[in-house]
Amino acid sequence: MPELPEVEIIKRDLSSTLISKKITSTFVGDKKLKRIIPQLSVLNDSTILNIFRRNKYLILQTNNFWLVIHLGMTGKLIFLPSMPKNFPKHTHAWIQFNDGSYLYYDDPRRFGSIDLFSITQYPNYLTIPLYLNNYYQIHHHYKNDD
Repeated sequence: MPELPEVEIIKRDLSSTLISKKITSTFVGDKKLKRIIPQLSVLNDSTILNIFRRNKYLILQTNNFWLVIHLGMTGKLIFLPSMPKNFPKHTHAWIQFNDGSYLYYDDPRRFGSIDLFSITQYPNYLTIPLYLNNYYQIHHHYKNDD
């Protein structure tokens, strides 16, 4: 599991690379992580405005949503300047940007999580409830129906 300093380094690297990039398309695999991955297509046509870290969570701020990522034990966020020939076997989600670059989430053991929260409902990233037991009751409209 990445320790706090490693998560901070990832946040700084992603901040220097992703801020101001516009999301053009997304992909979510059919295997769940710790929780079901929400449909990330609501992020299409939005821009990465800022990136925060809260504990070991990475929080990407877009125009209307907070994209909250926890790497779990084996998760990795990998940025590529162009589309790879093949994504790794354990790629669970990816985001494509308007310049053709990609950010993908790879997690062989699937202990991480990817969540979406509305900025209207949570205007400050410090108010996002990261440890909800009743996650699906509150955010049922973002989960996959599969």
